[in-house]
Amino acid sequence: MEESSPNGIRIVFPGSSTPTPLPSGWSLGQEARPLLTVVSPEGDLRVAFATGPIASTPEETASPAWRLFDSSFDFPVLQKVQMPGSSGWDAIFQIVYNVPAADSRSVDFLLPSHGQPFHNPVR
Repeated sequence: MEESSPNGIRIVFPGSSTPTPLPSGWSLGQEARPLLTVVSPEGDLRVAFATGPIASTPEETASPAWRLFDSSFDFPVLQKVQMPGSSGWDAIFQIVYNVPAADSRSVDFLLPSHGQPFHNPVR
């Protein structure tokens, strides 16, 4: 028997067909499909999930994904890291963007790949 989420919200990630319970306190964002966006209980973290084609570099893959999430996104790359795959993923790329300190936030992009990549802009 499937357990229900404490807040009753179940989400289906892009590219999946299995509903997953959303942790207690988290809510769905307002972004339109093809993004699935979840918002932290405090409202200070939004995580967007999408699938899409792989470009020749992680940065070229991240750019159109960011445009889905925020059409005015234009922060320069601060750091890029390729991590070995684990838990069934082929590889994982992380891109950290240079955001002005006055914004008091972090902007990252995670790109795990397993066949079709799973885009995960984090803001």
